[in-house]
Amino acid sequence: MINIFLRPKTKEEFEIYFAQFCDRILKDVMKVSGVSEEEGKRILDEDLSEIACEGFETANRYWFTILRDDKKPIGSLWLSVRGEGEKKTPYLSDLYIEPSFRGKGIGKQVLSLLEIELKFRGLKNNIRVHIIGDFNESAIRLFKSSGYFVHGILMEKKIIP
Repeated sequence: MINIFLRPKTKEEFEIYFAQFCDRILKDVMKVSGVSEEEGKRILDEDLSEIACEGFETANRYWFTILRDDKKPIGSLWLSVRGEGEKKTPYLSDLYIEPSFRGKGIGKQVLSLLEIELKFRGLKNNIRVHIIGDFNESAIRLFKSSGYFVHGILMEKKIIP
């Protein structure tokens, strides 16, 4: 088993990560919405303007690099905290593990480390995660096997003029 660590990203690491994140998510947005790349970018820009409006400096957003025991990066984690006081709720905005390291239990280790991080920050509410589309079966399996449950289902239908 590989030992995993979380380390806060530097601003330079964030810039690279965020560009890659946008490329990955754009593909999912286009797939689930059936929209063009241009429309997908518009949707993504609108969503990101709400959740990461200040980029690296956005309040209550935490970006981590996932490192293996030899300190080599193998992924990223983005944690958002929304709400105030007793209503502060953690959201796992992104969990990315390099494809060659998937299926080795690393995702479960990362989610365990995330729980430790949340306890350290004094957060007690349920962790929430939004998975884009039902085609991401491996993510759904990971979260279910780690104790996550379906809180609700958001469905959409495109209205064609």
